[in-house]
Amino acid sequence: MDQGRKDADYRAYLLRCRRSGPGPGADVSWRCSLEDPHTGRRRTFADVNALLAALRQDLAGSDGSARRHGPASPPTQTQEGEGNHV
Repeated sequence: MDQGRKDADYRAYLLRCRRSGPGPGADVSWRCSLEDPHTGRRRTFADVNALLAALRQDLAGSDGSARRHGPASPPTQTQEGEGNHV
């Protein structure tokens, strides 16, 4: 397999999730970040739906298979580099 094909067929992410919101029994949301371990690029998301939409967009191949699950929306916010936390 050539390197270009290998890069197109493989993705690696470091996923971090942190619960935010009021204490137990109240509405709780999860703030998430995805980091590319190869480049260090980190993207943060205000909720799980935004995270999943970004993953669908990233993983959508030329056949559009990941797009079957609905339209992808952009991440709520984007941060790059080290030292950025959700």
